[in-house]
Amino acid sequence: MHPGALQRRLLEAIRQFFMMLAHRQPVVLFLDDFHWADDTSVTALEYLRRRWAAGSFAVVMAMRPEELHAEAAVCRFLRALEDCQAHVAVDVDELGEDAAVELVKDVAKGGRTVGDVSKICTLGRGNPFFLIELTLEGGRAWQRGGTIDLDAVSLPLSVSHVLRERVGRLSRSGRAVIGALAVWGRPVTLRAVGWVARVWGKELVSATEELAAARLVEWSGGRLGPRHELIRQSVYRGLGEATRAWLHDRSARYLMRGRLALRAEEIALHCDRAGDRENALKFARDAAKRAEDSGAVLEAMHFLSIAQRNAKSAEEAVDILGQLGKLRYLQLDFAGAAPLLDFAVQRYRSEGRRGERLAAEVWRVDALSRSGSFSMDHVLEQLRAIKLEAQETEQWEALAVAVDVEWHLLDRLGAAAALERLLAEGEKCAMSQSARAGCIGHRSLAIIHQYYGDPEAALRHCVAGVQLARAEGLQDELLRNLNARIVVLLQHGLLETAEGRAARDSGEALAARSGDLFFRYNVRANIGVWFLDIGELEKAQAFFGEGERIIGEAEARSVRALLYVNLGELYYEMRRIEESRDYYRRLLDLPGAQLWYTTAMTHAGLGLCAVHMGDLREMRKQEELLSSALRGHPKWANDPSMIVRFEAQLAHRRGSTEGAVELLNDAAAVIRRRQVPNWIKLKLEAARMLAKISKAEAAATAREAYEVAAALNLERRCQQLQAFL
Repeated sequence: MHPGALQRRLLEAIRQFFMMLAHRQPVVLFLDDFHWADDTSVTALEYLRRRWAAGSFAVVMAMRPEELHAEAAVCRFLRALEDCQAHVAVDVDELGEDAAVELVKDVAKGGRTVGDVSKICTLGRGNPFFLIELTLEGGRAWQRGGTIDLDAVSLPLSVSHVLRERVGRLSRSGRAVIGALAVWGRPVTLRAVGWVARVWGKELVSATEELAAARLVEWSGGRLGPRHELIRQSVYRGLGEATRAWLHDRSARYLMRGRLALRAEEIALHCDRAGDRENALKFARDAAKRAEDSGAVLEAMHFLSIAQRNAKSAEEAVDILGQLGKLRYLQLDFAGAAPLLDFAVQRYRSEGRRGERLAAEVWRVDALSRSGSFSMDHVLEQLRAIKLEAQETEQWEALAVAVDVEWHLLDRLGAAAALERLLAEGEKCAMSQSARAGCIGHRSLAIIHQYYGDPEAALRHCVAGVQLARAEGLQDELLRNLNARIVVLLQHGLLETAEGRAARDSGEALAARSGDLFFRYNVRANIGVWFLDIGELEKAQAFFGEGERIIGEAEARSVRALLYVNLGELYYEMRRIEESRDYYRRLLDLPGAQLWYTTAMTHAGLGLCAVHMGDLREMRKQEELLSSALRGHPKWANDPSMIVRFEAQLAHRRGSTEGAVELLNDAAAVIRRRQVPNWIKLKLEAARMLAKISKAEAAATAREAYEVAAALNLERRCQQLQAFL
């Protein structure tokens, strides 16, 4: 049979098949990726279109216009369709956020977490093709088991193949411009990309229009950039190593023509990838210094890593490793910080840099202690030796760092007498000629005085520390001193006053811009404690939730332990007893976090949960464990409210309501000047107890607390106390 006759018989058979189907019921033929249709497929569709007789039959074709070739059979067919009345063209724009999420969830069929969906949507930026392929690629990794690393599947092979084909069809100038944009990594001016790509004038304009027609680039605020991050990744990976290095070098040279101080970060990255070690080292160190000064610790660590691999000598590399060790310490990565700080100590010792060596030794021993490698006794012994040398040689900054670390350790141990002895050393630091030592000294004195000395002196020192840090431009110390001021104002009950709100606003604003994980966490957690202590439970829950997200998986057992204590109390106050008990139990399972205070609070919290649930056996068990945890420690050194409330509940259950009230009032008297919100909390509990035996006495107790709460603008506490008046 003649080939032409055979083809006509095949086409007629296809037509008869679809007409038979359409005679029974309406038929929709869906053709995906129609831009890749071959000539035979297009011929079959054209035959159907011309010779269709009767029956409900529709053809839906999905395609990417940027993949079409003007002379291809597909394009001729589409042009012919434009004259057909039944033809409808629908342009699918990029999806909105909600539609993108729904598409990913539908394709994933329940196999994605909320975090996975969010990241896929961010990478895909509303492009349906990218979203589908990213989800499928992640799904294949998920089916193989384990957690998906979406960074590893950020560029699926299907997407890479499509994009490389599209780039391969570009002109030489188009490829040069998209390559330069991929290396820039952000939208830039036409002049900048032209200079780097060495494409000028009309040729540059033509190349830009070609890229826009291929949907590879977009304009934003007068700047040109890749349309999607996946496009940038694909183009960048497709560049040869030499081409990539050359374009990075050209980008760095272009940036060096401007204001260098404002571009250190970007220049460092380009020089590093171009192999320009001298400039990579110089600009990376500048960028790291700027980042650390602003509190962006993670960014500073990134640039120090670039500086370290471009160091010109082993000695210089070790010096940078020491800086990295300090930043890892600030990020609560104690296991990672200790060996780096050890390198730094050795380096500083060999060069006779005593002050830096002593400070690094303080951080090193504290890191080893927090990671469980050193006992508390050994750490305190090491700190005493460091402090002695620092005082003898007048290394005030090193002394201040040692005092700051030591008071934290002693506070965790509950060693009140030893803490009071640190006041003299703190005063020497605060009054020294070193501004940084002064900032650290004032901060330490503020906290020690608040809990163990003179609370009024604490107010003076926290103000002095903030003022000194601002005057000297020490941004990192300003962050920490503002947090100390929040703590002191919190304990004085002043965070709802004008002064307190200003401190909160300043602390939150700086925390939002800071890369210092510990500072960011502390600000959020301390404000959460404030709202918990004044009875604003929903606000407290929000701040603690943010704090929990900030520390994430960081190795910070003591920090996490205090968070669990706070969450346990929060859910107890909300009468969500099961959740409260869960947090207290999680704390007991936290390795290395069983300090006397957290242990005592845990047993008190579990005891109160048992009281609420009527579990007498558990109550007695927690009473014994609490007594053991408190042995040798003053229960009012930190917030004693949960401990005393549990003891009061036990007394009340045993028939001594008067004894319960006496316990509450005695503890309240001890903390009256140091912990005003907790004093109000204990007075409120005493009023509740007294209401069972004497409404007049309950009213008198509530009135005393009400007057203080009203003066401090504590609306929720005022409402609760008003019920007894």
